[in-house]
Amino acid sequence: MKDQVLFIFAILLFQNANIAQSNIFWADRALGAILTSDNTGANVDTLVLGQTALRRLRFDNDNTNLYWTGGDGVLKRSDLNGQNVTSVLSVSTELNIVELSGSGRIYFTETGDDMIKVCELDGSNLDTFVLGAGTVQGLDVDETTGHVFWTDFTGGAIYMTDSLANNVTTIYDNGESLFDLQLDFSKEHIYFANRSSNTINRINYDGSDFQTIVSTTGQPGALSLNLSLEELYFISNNQVFKINLDGTSLEMLHSYNGAILAGICNPDTGIGVPTVVENVEVDDYRIFPNPSFEALSISSKLPMHTISVLDLQGRVVLRRSNCGLTEEIDTSIWESGTYFLNIQNDSGEVLSRKIIKM
Repeated sequence: MKDQVLFIFAILLFQNANIAQSNIFWADRALGAILTSDNTGANVDTLVLGQTALRRLRFDNDNTNLYWTGGDGVLKRSDLNGQNVTSVLSVSTELNIVELSGSGRIYFTETGDDMIKVCELDGSNLDTFVLGAGTVQGLDVDETTGHVFWTDFTGGAIYMTDSLANNVTTIYDNGESLFDLQLDFSKEHIYFANRSSNTINRINYDGSDFQTIVSTTGQPGALSLNLSLEELYFISNNQVFKINLDGTSLEMLHSYNGAILAGICNPDTGIGVPTVVENVEVDDYRIFPNPSFEALSISSKLPMHTISVLDLQGRVVLRRSNCGLTEEIDTSIWESGTYFLNIQNDSGEVLSRKIIKM
């Protein structure tokens, strides 16, 4: 790279055969540009120009559109080639964190605000999700349960709530400056950046089993997980690194002279599910037959608020609301394979199970 001062504010990893396997996308604040390369740093290309104070990048659940936030208070999207740029949402202040869920919702925060807000992928149905969330610098959604996790940078804590924002729970609280956060759904692990200790750490969903994955030479920034490759990507000291999830094989991918880097993301992180596949009779639910050929029956002792089914890529195959006590799902048109069933009751509690279509 040329010896120049660059302001790179957002970077993400993308896995899609239509672009290139494990491409990296990032935003250069000084240039107002979104760029891409392969995951070795080669084949750099500029996708979008003329953007203001770029901050975070995300893909939608089908990996067909790229979303980003900026200092102009507008959430924008384009296709994966940087074409067809459109505005999705506009706010009066600077948009900060943004996260897209598999259920087709956008979670976001505004700079200087202590609220997490939510809307649909087209910007409609804007609503406040959590009040008093603190200074949110990291946010992720567990697609198998709908639970939302976030860091409070000022308060030094990690919180969790269900998809209805009931029962906010403190997962971890050490009073230090906690930055970005990413979830390993398959193992129920939380990876987070600590800017007080300059480390990237891991804990379980219940806050137990604290481990330091890597100590960084500078303050760690945004994180991204690639569960298929069991790799963690992160930003520190104007450099982009990758490391195995067990803390081995640290490798620098990009280095910028005088750059400011943040916002790394990987849209294909995988879906975490239980490993047992069988008829389910647990927690007031009965789900059968599993595996299924033509239909899947679900019964519950409590009213079911929503039922959703996701495929291995996290795409929503089915979503129903106000389902009552029994539901019959036609699986005959589904492709054979593994799916993830999520049932949410009226109290916001979620049961998640792996189901097989034969």
